[in-house]
Amino acid sequence: MPPVGDPLVHPNETVQDITPGGDGAMWFGEVNAIGRIDNAGNVTHFVISGQVDGESMTTGPNGTIWFTSTMTGINGMDTAGKRIGFYFATDNSSYGDLALGPDGSLWITLSSAQIYDQSNIRRIGPNGAILAEFTVSPFPNAITAGPGATIWFTAGSDKIGRIDANGVVTLFSTPTANSGVFDIISGPDGALWFTEGSVNKIGRITTSGVFTEYALPPLPPISASIAGGLCSPGSLQDGPNRLTAGPDGSIWFVEPCVNQIGRLGFAAPDTPTTGEVSPSQGSGTTGTFAFTFSDTAGWQNLEVVNVLINNALDGRKACYLAYSVPTSTLLLVDDAGDAGGPFAGSVMLGSSATIQNSQCTVSLISAAGSGNTLTLTLAVNFKAGLSGNLVQYVAARDSGFSNSGWQASGVWNSMTQTPPGTILVSALSPGRTDLDASQPLTLTFTVQDSKGSADMGVVNLLVNNFIDGRHACYLAYVPATNRLYLVDDAGDAGGPFAAMVMNQSSSVIQNSQCTIQGQGSSAVSNGTQLTLTLQISFLAPLAGNRIFWVAGRDAGGGNNTGWQALGTALIIQNQ
Repeated sequence: MPPVGDPLVHPNETVQDITPGGDGAMWFGEVNAIGRIDNAGNVTHFVISGQVDGESMTTGPNGTIWFTSTMTGINGMDTAGKRIGFYFATDNSSYGDLALGPDGSLWITLSSAQIYDQSNIRRIGPNGAILAEFTVSPFPNAITAGPGATIWFTAGSDKIGRIDANGVVTLFSTPTANSGVFDIISGPDGALWFTEGSVNKIGRITTSGVFTEYALPPLPPISASIAGGLCSPGSLQDGPNRLTAGPDGSIWFVEPCVNQIGRLGFAAPDTPTTGEVSPSQGSGTTGTFAFTFSDTAGWQNLEVVNVLINNALDGRKACYLAYSVPTSTLLLVDDAGDAGGPFAGSVMLGSSATIQNSQCTVSLISAAGSGNTLTLTLAVNFKAGLSGNLVQYVAARDSGFSNSGWQASGVWNSMTQTPPGTILVSALSPGRTDLDASQPLTLTFTVQDSKGSADMGVVNLLVNNFIDGRHACYLAYVPATNRLYLVDDAGDAGGPFAAMVMNQSSSVIQNSQCTIQGQGSSAVSNGTQLTLTLQISFLAPLAGNRIFWVAGRDAGGGNNTGWQALGTALIIQNQ
C-alpha cells in the first residue's frame, strides 16, 4: 500500500507526535493542543493552557496518553480529554522523547542535558523518581521499548542505539549517512522502525542490526508561511518526523513541514523456507550433514534455524539443535527437550569444540551465508540412545518472527542397534524427491524375512507428515493374496479399502491423497526378500514435505518392524 497523507483541520497548527490511544483512535500532539483522529478521519482538538510542545507522546498501560510540555513537564491525558500532571525536571534539561518501559516506568531523553553535564537518558518511576541514568554520545533524540526488555533510541543524525537488560549501550550506523534519524518505535513485526527526515525515508532495523530503508513519495511544497529554519529543504523535519504502529498494522507517520499524516502499509511478509539436507538419505553411526535455510530479505534476516533428529517430531531424547544467526552460536538442547533450555552445551562458529547430550555429539563445521541462503554444516556422532531410522526435521525463524514450521528434510539410519526379530525393512528409492502433485513417481522398497518371503504377512507404506493414517496415502500389501489395499481418507487400518491385484496393468486405486496405477507396479519375491514397486501419484491435499514410513510383520504376527522412516518428498501443489 503506498503512503497516503491527510491534511489536518487546523491549518495553522504544526503536528508533532502521534500514538494509538486506548480508545482505538490515533492521538497526536500540536503546539497548543492534543488532537484525536478516528479511523473515519474525524478530528477533535483538546486545547492545553501553556505550550504543549507535542514533541513526544506515548500511551500508558491503562490507555492514558502521556506527552511533554515545556511549561509543565511530563503530562497525562485520559481518553475523555482530562489532563494529569506528572514529572518536571529541575536541572535545566529540555524534554526530548518519552517511551513506556517493559515494567511500566517511563523512559525519557533530555536533549540539552549534556550541555549541563547531566545524564541524557533517564528512567522515571511512577512517583517521578529517577531510577536509572545514562549518558550517550551523540545526543539522543527519540526512545522506545524493544523486544526482550531492551530500550532503543536514535542518536545524532545517523545512529540507532540499544540499551540491553544489563544496561549495556550499543550503537548502529544507518546505511544512509546523515539521514536525519529522529523517531523510533517497536513495530508489529518484531523489528524497530525509525524516521529519516533529511532524506525522506522510513527505516527498519532488526534486533540483530540488519537495516532496510523505504523511500517515500516526493513531498509537496512547503508553505511560504513556515518555510525556513527547521522546515528548510533537507532539514530534520523536511520529511517524516514522528511515527507509530497503528491498529491496522501499518506504520503511521507525521510530516510537520507539509502538515500531513502518512501511512506505510505492507503485504504479508514472506516466511523463511527450509531446503533439503545433504545427504538426504543414508546410514552410519556418524555423518556430516549440510542443511539449507532461506529468507527473501537475505540470509542475515534469519534469526534462529533448528535441526531436530529423532524417530518422530519430539524434542525429548533427541538430537535437537538451534543455531543463532546473529550470535553465530550453536546450542544443543538437553535430554528433556525444552527448546528454551537448559542446554547440554553451546559452541561458537570457528571453534573446534564439540557439544553432546545422551543422543549425539555434534561439531559445528561451518555456517555460510550467500544471498538469501544460509548453509549450516554439522558433523554428528549418533549414540546408542538414538537408534533406528531417524527423521531429520528443520525449521527457520526470521527477525520478524515469521516461521517456516517444522519440515522433514531427510532420513538417516543411525545403525546404533541391531533390529530385533526376523523381519527388516531396507532402503527406499528415491530417498528424497521433489515433485508436483499428480506427477507420477516410481517408488521401490524392500522387506526381508530371514524365514523366507513366504513368511511375510503384511507390508505397509504410509505417506504423511506424521504416523497418522487419516488423510494419508496409507497402503497394505498382503503377499498371500497378492493384493494391494489403499485405506480410505478416514485412515482406519481395518477398512474400508480400495484394492487391486498386483502385477495386473489395468488396475487403478485412489483416495483423496494418492493414486496407484497397476501399470508399472509390481511385487516380486526372491528368497528372503520382497521388493515392491509402486507407480504412484500424490494429489494436492497431500502437498508439502512428507515422510515415507514402511512397516512389515510376519504371517503369525509374532514379528513386527514397527514404522520406519525410509524417505521424504516435497509434494508441490500445482498453481
